[in-house]
Amino acid sequence: MPALVSLLGHDIPEVHRSALGALLNLSRGFENDDNKRAIKNCGGVEALSVLLTRSHDNDTKELATGLLWNISSLGVSSYGVVIAASAVLLF
Repeated sequence: MPALVSLLGHDIPEVHRSALGALLNLSRGFENDDNKRAIKNCGGVEALSVLLTRSHDNDTKELATGLLWNISSLGVSSYGVVIAASAVLLF
């Protein structure tokens, strides 16, 4: 997961979209909660917040918010995800 999350800081939007697509696939459904935790624990939420702030690409933003949605399904342990990303999503 750390390698995919690190690609969110790349300069090329196509790299963002590819990494986000892979992370989305790895985080879909309740059977992938371990993957969601791994994404969250290696700085994924922070990287997504930065990406949402600096990206002007709507496809990238859609994928990033989808990934945040997947991570937020972790329940109580995901409240930090919502708080960390809410400032970016609201402004």
